[in-house]
Amino acid sequence: MKQIKLGIALIILFIITGCGGNKLIEYSDSTDCTTTIEGNFVSKQYYKNNAPAVLFPEASKETIFYGKVIKKDTNGVYVLRKKVGWFDTPDTSYFKYDEIRAIVDSNKRCVWGRLEDDEKTGIKLTIQLKKVNDPNYSPIYLELTPGKNFQYCILPGSYEITNIKKENPDEDTYYLSMPDSVGEFVIKPESANYIGDITLLSDNSTDYATITIPYKAQSTGREAASMGGFLGGAIGGAIAGAITEHSNEEADTAGSFFINIKYNPDYKSKSKSHVVETIITPFK
Repeated sequence: MKQIKLGIALIILFIITGCGGNKLIEYSDSTDCTTTIEGNFVSKQYYKNNAPAVLFPEASKETIFYGKVIKKDTNGVYVLRKKVGWFDTPDTSYFKYDEIRAIVDSNKRCVWGRLEDDEKTGIKLTIQLKKVNDPNYSPIYLELTPGKNFQYCILPGSYEITNIKKENPDEDTYYLSMPDSVGEFVIKPESANYIGDITLLSDNSTDYATITIPYKAQSTGREAASMGGFLGGAIGGAIAGAITEHSNEEADTAGSFFINIKYNPDYKSKSKSHVVETIITPFK
């Protein structure tokens, strides 16, 4: 039976790999490219470790205190320590503002102070593209991470956005757009093609151009990933990936998210002197 499951998983993986795309090369990794697709991605950022918590400066004896702020005054905060075990009776500690670096709430949002870059995480968008009228051109994709400008090398021509994947930190689901085609745009040669400052919204907005993205919620298949880790090695990872993707075919939770696009007339490219505003036209 184990051999049968292994065979099925590898067959599924082969099919998935044949349908996958290739990530575009970032401009910083290949300065030879003459044409780029660029923009900014703005999204809420979260603390990627356990919360709620109070964080301290590096020079402090204590680096982190797990607990919830229950009271504050002009000089500091009272924090109820996180309960450890059934019979634990948490105590309350007082920290002055000049002793601490940041306060993170139960939703992993930094509500006071600052987080270091390696402590931050956030929603990630993966946008898959298909070159129009070019069957020999494999699907490609670009990843957008919050708070980071993106600059990818790309060939000139017309492109369709075939799907958009939204991943939330610390969730067991991700969100995949439907139907397959989302919108289209044209990349002009010898230019920085600026597609705008992109913001994710919870509802529709009329401030700027907004694209509605119907989606299906998909399982991340972490149980499969755990099984793959148990088996170990490349084979274990391959089986986990194959089973994960196969289980996603059964997902049916639907809804919509919204992408808000603002075009900044003062946008400056770090790669090209010539910047063109590239408009994404959503499919109806």
